[in-house]
Amino acid sequence: MKSHAAVFRANKMLLRPMLWMLDALTDDVVLTREELNGLAANLLVSSTPATCPTRFSEWLAANTATVGRKYASEIERHFVRNEAACVNCGAAQTSAKSSRSAIAR
Repeated sequence: MKSHAAVFRANKMLLRPMLWMLDALTDDVVLTREELNGLAANLLVSSTPATCPTRFSEWLAANTATVGRKYASEIERHFVRNEAACVNCGAAQTSAKSSRSAIAR
């Protein structure tokens, strides 16, 4: 697998302004404060055995041709599409911008 991804260790105080810039560039929320705190607290590490028989490394190798080829907007996926689907159900419509502002930083 070839990758051009930059992986580096950074202090949260340095990372937050970088994330705000990425948010502005992508017009999305790249990583919330809660997600950043969870990563810093090692919450991605589990002490229990894996529940899926497929190893992540195997899945990644099998999907290398498509992983990372297209940006998937968190706002678009969770708010904008769902709001559009509610047009006929009488739910109030909001813009992606107002959905973005509702996400806690």
